[in-house]
Amino acid sequence: ATKIGAGFDTGTLKLDERVQALGEKFDRARSDLSSAALEMTTSASSKFKDSATKAKSSAAASAAAAHKASAAAGKVVGKAGAGAGKVLQTAGSAAKDKMAGMKESAQEAVEARKRLGYYLGLYAAGTALLSLSFSFLPIIAIAPQKFAGLFTVGSILMMGAPIVL
Repeated sequence: ATKIGAGFDTGTLKLDERVQALGEKFDRARSDLSSAALEMTTSASSKFKDSATKAKSSAAASAAAAHKASAAAGKVVGKAGAGAGKVLQTAGSAAKDKMAGMKESAQEAVEARKRLGYYLGLYAAGTALLSLSFSFLPIIAIAPQKFAGLFTVGSILMMGAPIVL
């Protein structure tokens, strides 16, 4: 009877060691995944900021050029006469309006690209967590909370990703 008890204790110790080793592997994988997700988000964010800065500077330069053109048109209008002045002034304001619309559409495009990056990041993180949760299926009887937690968070991220669009 003591041999059976000792064998049971040894088997339990080995099982505890294996569960602890699996827990450590899970913690390392989660840490690696978190750092990779943070790195991806930071990289995407900096790329989008660069794009936004370029778009804003381009729009500002275009607006300045339109303002200069409008001013030049105003000078020509004074020399050309009253009737021609009104036509050119209307054309200048139309050009300003068009430039303002172009600036606005450029800003919208930058925002859309930024939202797409967030969507892809959330969806990728959700997919990674779901994949990781399936690796715990063989030990679901021992540690169901790990599977359930990863599966739940992964599902929430995947379902929530379209919200940012």
